[in-house]
Amino acid sequence: MFLCNLFGCYGGVCSIFKGLQSGEIVTVTGKSGNIIGPAIFKNFNHNTCIVTLEEENSVTPPTTSITKISCKDIESVTFIS
Repeated sequence: MFLCNLFGCYGGVCSIFKGLQSGEIVTVTGKSGNIIGPAIFKNFNHNTCIVTLEEENSVTPPTTSITKISCKDIESVTFIS
């Protein structure tokens, strides 16, 4: 059993990230209303339930930011095709 199940990180949004492939483009809305993305899904840590996203900040010079957020703090996920 993954430790995240002990912390209540199962079902809903958490289950989406458990099955998501690295490299998918997503936009995430946090429970605070903060919107992250479009961003590249990097990974989901099954032990801590932390979702890692990489978002481009600016074109010149090219910079990115890495966001780590608990799947329990995410309200919705939008997939970009």
